[in-house]
Amino acid sequence: MRILTLILILIAAAFAKEFKPKLESGEHLFKKPMEYRFKDFHLRPGIKFLEVVSYEVKSGKRVDYSDLKTVFKTDSRTFSQKDKNNITYLARVMAKKNYFWKYWLHPLPVERYFIVIYIDKYGKMFSVDDKKDLLKVLGKIDTPAELLLWTKAVDSSEFTKPYSYKKTKSGYRVREFYFIMQSCNFVDRFIYFNQNGKILKETKKFTHAKKCTPAFF
Repeated sequence: MRILTLILILIAAAFAKEFKPKLESGEHLFKKPMEYRFKDFHLRPGIKFLEVVSYEVKSGKRVDYSDLKTVFKTDSRTFSQKDKNNITYLARVMAKKNYFWKYWLHPLPVERYFIVIYIDKYGKMFSVDDKKDLLKVLGKIDTPAELLLWTKAVDSSEFTKPYSYKKTKSGYRVREFYFIMQSCNFVDRFIYFNQNGKILKETKKFTHAKKCTPAFF
């Protein structure tokens, strides 16, 4: 089943690569998450470092917390073994059913968790428990890096990823671009955020793909 899922994801990605939406005036592509650095964030005063790590939780199996993958990182520092142990501990503590940033890897019995970790000016390490805590760390959503992190944390999945952004009077508009194999449709999903991270509205635009056979699974 996992192999089938990977094949479907690759096919969908191939279609999406061939049909990239044209950017509007004032619209910009997001960088890759790991390309953003500390200067690209306006974090709460006193925070010196931020990192997001991910790991998978398979139903009925023990979690291997040593296999943590870095998703965001504000600098290229090297962690001591003590810091690595602390990160592993925080990741383990956050592995609970009501945690806010996780999603199911359809159709597998697997959940992927994303843990936000930061270090303050005293060198102490903390993790973020919920969306309100994340907003306290980010402050106002006023940079593309913060917008990408926030969008991924509150409104994203394995199949729908932020593609581009555009400034608006109230904050930002984020475009998610993806392909639905069951209907052979490309989807432009527009999400409007204010600077407090609130979703103001959503719209969608569908474009049917030529030379495509719908896949049902």
